[in-house]
Amino acid sequence: MTTGVVQAGVSRRPPELINSRVYHSRKVLSSYRDSTLTPMETAALLKYQAAFFARDVLDIGVGTGRTGRYLAPLARHYLGIDYSPVMLERLAVTMPQVPARLLDMCDLSAFASASFDFVFAPNNVLDAVSHGLRLRALCEWQRVLRPGGLLIFSAHNRRYRHALRRPRLT
Repeated sequence: MTTGVVQAGVSRRPPELINSRVYHSRKVLSSYRDSTLTPMETAALLKYQAAFFARDVLDIGVGTGRTGRYLAPLARHYLGIDYSPVMLERLAVTMPQVPARLLDMCDLSAFASASFDFVFAPNNVLDAVSHGLRLRALCEWQRVLRPGGLLIFSAHNRRYRHALRRPRLT
């Protein structure tokens, strides 16, 4: 049974239900062919290179390895995680040298507290779940981060005045 909220006659399912269906489908692979970092990811990684170089890195939402291809060779110990078996299968075939595991970003109980120096969660991965699970994910990310470690993540700004408008060229 699927839970959801009915608002103004429209059924709204929690984002994690919709995203789970999407990320467990092979069709999702066609949207993840780009292997380059975004300009903001590049800037962040250049600025904070000392936080992950020769350190223990957790890459959340590694997908097909777009970020892992850059971080893994520079880390002392690197691990990418994703909850999409489809994405991780592709990663295992295309980049077997990038270590990755099937895990949910909201439950990192597989790791002891203070296991990582650097936690990277780009590509708005936090927006894939509802508010309650976001809080849980952030608590887990903080728990596995060592004191003095660095968390870098991206998320949409829902309070931005144009957040609900359709994209348009200006």
